[in-house]
This record gives sequence, structure tokens and C-alpha cells, in this order.
Amino acid sequence: MARVTNPFKIQGFQGREYFCDRETELQDLISHLLNDRNVVLHAWRRLGKTALLNLLKDEIEKTQKANVIYVDFLGSKTLNQANGKIINAVYQHFGTLKVKGIQKSLQELLASLGLAFSFNPITFLPEVETSIKSKKSSENTLNEIGKFLNNQENLTTLILDEFQEITKFNDVDAEPAFRFFAQTYPKVRIIFSGSERNLLKSMFTDKNRPFYKSTQLMGIEPIPLNLYNAFIQNHFGKKKITIKIISDIYSWARGQTYTIQLQCNRLFELNKSIEEADLHEIRESLLKQEAPVFANYSNLLSDGQFNLLKAIAKDEAVQNPQASEFLLSHNLGAASTVRSALKSLINKELVIKEANNYLVHDVLFARWLQRL
Repeated sequence: MARVTNPFKIQGFQGREYFCDRETELQDLISHLLNDRNVVLHAWRRLGKTALLNLLKDEIEKTQKANVIYVDFLGSKTLNQANGKIINAVYQHFGTLKVKGIQKSLQELLASLGLAFSFNPITFLPEVETSIKSKKSSENTLNEIGKFLNNQENLTTLILDEFQEITKFNDVDAEPAFRFFAQTYPKVRIIFSGSERNLLKSMFTDKNRPFYKSTQLMGIEPIPLNLYNAFIQNHFGKKKITIKIISDIYSWARGQTYTIQLQCNRLFELNKSIEEADLHEIRESLLKQEAPVFANYSNLLSDGQFNLLKAIAKDEAVQNPQASEFLLSHNLGAASTVRSALKSLINKELVIKEANNYLVHDVLFARWLQRL
């Protein structure tokens, strides 16, 4: 008996069939790129930003004569490390194309940077040996990459995910280097994306920073419930699931894509029509599974920070965490102490501010805290 594929994917992008909507966002991104506009795509974590970018890559490669290169800066500590990730992505993309002269130009690029390539013994894919020390500065390396991309016949869309990480590099001030890169190569379009939403937006809206007003800003919001109704019911097929249960799934997840998909993934596994008791059972299982990780936050945070986090979770959404009524109802102490704790929680992105409300960012964590 063939195994039935679970259509509710929680790991990566696995095709348009398993992707719910985002048609407006997809067309907006394509329009920006086709009209020579670079884009900042910002979203809180687990709203499906990276999956949308992979859908965009898939769509452009099918419908446009353009190259699309995806690079994730997460974990990069220096501009040299970021350059290494870009070079690897460029090499793996162009190294598979059967275009006259491309292999020679790739080898010339690597040689100019003092680099070489090898094959990964696990994936067997070609990769650049970025541990070889380049003779060029990291800024010059970035520009050599730009020249290579600019010399290609077709346009290149370069997706730089978790772009806010460049503000934390410890070798150079990377913002001016990337601003020069974005200005200099007309055949390269860039999507700057990231999930540290406030940090990323400030890079492009602060008038004292290099990227000020240089791109189009575009945010991602939760997918509307009515679209998820159709998507979920379609994939459950003969295994019925009611609109009431779907609404409960959506509300409990606060519209967060990952948490909706996770609940549906577990429910689909039951291989039967869904009842409310099934939903409660899988939630218990999910929270129990995450409990050891969540419990450790009480050791990582001060008592004041953890108590404030718990209080915000219990109220679901808080307009003013320093209001006397909120402080008294949760026995949080002085407003000045809460102000300091709140700033720390926001910096750690454990708490976010959305539509004038403060929320615990991780929905599963919030649901676990509500039970304490």
C-alpha cells in the first residue's frame, strides 16, 4: 500500500500544491523585480517568508529568462563568511547551466578571488573552498561577484535572506559595502529579507544609514482565515474537517503559518474525520514535546523578565504593559522594573509589538506559558 503524503508541510518549500495563497504578495514581488525595484521583505518568524521566496524563485525560473540565487546569511559572523555563502550559491547555480563560456567565467571569478572548488563528500554538489584566504579585501570580493553577475546575458535576482545579520558583522561595516553593490550593478535585482523585523526595517528607514529610502518595503501578514478554510478542506478531502475546527486551529495559532500547518500535519496523520477532541489531544502532545525547551527560559531570563513574559502570554495581547491595572493584576512590581524587562524581551524578540499590542512571539511558547 502506497504511503499517503501528508500535504501540510512544515519543513521548507515543496511545491505550489502545498502552498496556501500568497498570490498578491507573489505578484507584487514579481512586479517590483520586473520594474527594476529592489525590495525589502520583512515578516515575523514562522509566517512563511522563506517559503514565499522559494515560490518566487520557482515562478521566475519557469516564466522569466532570469537567474534567481538564494542566499541565507543566518550564522554569518563576517563579510568574508557572507561572501563565501554568495559565491557558493552563485557557483552552484551557474555551474549547472549549459551556457557557452559560463564554466570559464566561473573559473576566472574564483581565480581572481584566490579560491578553488571541490565536491562536497556528502551531497556530491560542487562548492567553493572558502577557507582559502582571498587576496582581495572583503569589499572587493563582493564587487567581483557583482561584476560577474552583471556580465551575464540575463538578469539576476539575488535573494539575501536574514539580511539584518550584516549589522552584527565583526570585521567591517557591511552596510555601505552592500549599498554600493546594490547601486552599481544594473543587471542585478536584490530582495533583502529577514525575520528580525524591527532591525531590518530600521536599516532602510533610518535617514542616517546607507540604505535609507533605497528600496521598496513590503511586509507579510497572516493569510486570511477564509483562504485557509478552502486550503485545509481541500487537502483533507474525504477525511472531513469542519469550518468550526479550522477556525479554532487558526485562532489558536494567531494566524501564524507554521503553527497552523503543524496542527494540520498532526491531524491529517490520524487518517480520519476530525473531531474537537482530536485537536485538543494533538495540542497537548505538541506542548508536552516542547515543554523542556520552554521550561529552560526560566533559567535563561531574570525573574522579572520571565514573570512579565508569562503575564503578557496570559493576557494574549497587551496594549500597555506598564499600565497600573496590568501591573497589579499580575503582581509585577514597579513600572520602571517592567519597562527594563520589556526592553530586554523585545531585544531578544521574545515579545513583539504588532498593531499596538505586545505579544509573546512564539505562539506555542505563549500557549505553554498560559498554563502556568
